[in-house]
Amino acid sequence: MRKALDPPEGKIPPYSPLTKGGAAGGRDFFDRDLLRKRGLVWNGEQLPYNPDNILKSRNLRRGMTLQERKLWDRFLRRHPIRFLRQRPIDHFIIDFYCARCRIGIEIDGLQHSSPTAKEYDRVRSDVLSVYKIEVLRFTNREIDEEFGKVCDMISKEIFCRISASPKQE
Repeated sequence: MRKALDPPEGKIPPYSPLTKGGAAGGRDFFDRDLLRKRGLVWNGEQLPYNPDNILKSRNLRRGMTLQERKLWDRFLRRHPIRFLRQRPIDHFIIDFYCARCRIGIEIDGLQHSSPTAKEYDRVRSDVLSVYKIEVLRFTNREIDEEFGKVCDMISKEIFCRISASPKQE
């Protein structure tokens, strides 16, 4: 089981929509002009997203792979912490996303093994890390053959993220 590579400490990619102080201030503040120039929408509540991905994400929810369906039906759908399927964030669509814990889960098939795909996944993880999203990556084989371990790893990450977040009063 693998986790996405984290960007170097304190380095925010140049395509970051965060304004000064946004990442460290506890609450996210985004530069609306920069978002608009990048073709993103932000309503002040959810994370910025590309509106062109809304229809794509709906279609992906209807046509989930066997491994995505297995993870959703047997674990994430009934999890006490809410997960969303095929969630648009920035210019990407994350297979599964938990807003409370800022966890994204990606199920990678064979198409993710090429050098080009690996570089795309790395850049994607870098962009998502700007939004403080921890991306957990699993292969189709891991879902098929090590399902219990995958569920345990997700549960541990949820627990760590909830334990580390400040208590809301």
